[in-house]
Amino acid sequence: GRILHLVAVADETNVFSIMIQPLIPSPSGDVKSGLCEIGLENFLRYLLSLHQPILVGYDLWSMDIPVLVNALKATKKEEVFEAAVFGFLDAQPLIKERIPDLPSYTLKSLDRVYLWGQLDDCQVIDCAKTVKDLCTVLDVNPGMDRRPVVTYASLQSYGSLQPLLTRRLLSRCTVQSLALRGVCLSTLLSVYRKDPVRGLEKFSRYLNSRQIRGGGKVRRLRKARIYFDAPPSTSQASASSAAKSEMCFCH
Repeated sequence: GRILHLVAVADETNVFSIMIQPLIPSPSGDVKSGLCEIGLENFLRYLLSLHQPILVGYDLWSMDIPVLVNALKATKKEEVFEAAVFGFLDAQPLIKERIPDLPSYTLKSLDRVYLWGQLDDCQVIDCAKTVKDLCTVLDVNPGMDRRPVVTYASLQSYGSLQPLLTRRLLSRCTVQSLALRGVCLSTLLSVYRKDPVRGLEKFSRYLNSRQIRGGGKVRRLRKARIYFDAPPSTSQASASSAAKSEMCFCH
């Protein structure tokens, strides 16, 4: 199972650290499989006290989005979370537009140039605060930007498409484009079943004829046929090594 550590920084007095960790059954079977969550209830309560806040992340699509979606679903908090937030914005492209042509856009390198140069990028709380400070110093206001907000439904779609990304049947760019259009794995499966030979190719042409802001081209969608022809077994799909996933947001 994967441990999710999510940090959100609103201001100096509102810093939320959320930990969601799988419970491991004891040999005697006393503990049932499940998740232990710490801090999530307080975070949701704070979000609900605001008017549809936008959560700002850094390099949003590189975060382990499926872990967040699965954790919210497992803790039965998904509907509350989706209703509480307006959506998500990625600060990285906004900063790139503000200061183009830098050799590196990692938080550590930006901190070294524009802040104090003391960021420990292994500390997720420090990363969240750095994103917020960079937006202030560089006069980047995600709340006033007209860039389309990424909805939670898009994150759900992105999570569902991970098997195609993991098997390298689709590129990350195509998976992101599909997610921004609200296309999930079950949608592609339905298209494939209706026309196994040319359905996916026709569908990609249809999607590309209807461009959306922030979404790139949908390429080589027909390669998904390989997955639908021989999907992995349940045991293969669920097997995963223990790992830690970290996310940082600011509001």
